[in-house]
Amino acid sequence: MLALPPAPAPERQHSLLVGTSFGVAAGAAAFAGLLGTYLVARERELDRLREAGEVVRFLPNGVLMPEIAPNIMLSIFLGASLMAQWAVYATRRGDRRHTAMAIVLVFLFGLGALNLQVVVYRSLEVGLTSSPFATLFYGVTGAFMIALLVGLVFALVTAFRSLGGRYAATDTDGVAAFALYWHFLTFAFCALWLVVYVNK
Repeated sequence: MLALPPAPAPERQHSLLVGTSFGVAAGAAAFAGLLGTYLVARERELDRLREAGEVVRFLPNGVLMPEIAPNIMLSIFLGASLMAQWAVYATRRGDRRHTAMAIVLVFLFGLGALNLQVVVYRSLEVGLTSSPFATLFYGVTGAFMIALLVGLVFALVTAFRSLGGRYAATDTDGVAAFALYWHFLTFAFCALWLVVYVNK
């Protein structure tokens, strides 16, 4: 009996990478909206203070924005983005050990950034609804903290899957999706740093 040759192997689906790309696009739009709202509300509050003849200052009296912690956070995110790209490079070379090392470093960098954001919250000593600044500040930075927590979970899942041999030189989509998400976090924090921490 004659048999047909086997069917060609189906092409790999890039669903994780595509899904992460859509998620990153949605996250970028959300952060652009949040930062735009922050800037508009800030300008309205400053205009109100000008018209009332009061001191034009968005931060509440006696509150100083910490500068060291946000600057260190910026450095951390730039380093995390570099480590995430290293994980992709190592995966493409089939180097599972360096892939896991890079992903664990990204996770540790993320924990450091989370810790520094808590330091900023504690040093401000401003109630959530005590002023327009506080509401906007906690809203924007709180949304970023949620995105960062998602990134930490993404890092853990990617590290375990990488150590389990799920990714290889021919299948780097999971690590590439992880790196894409951390690049998004880095760009989002750069924008947040400029709008919230630098442009006081």
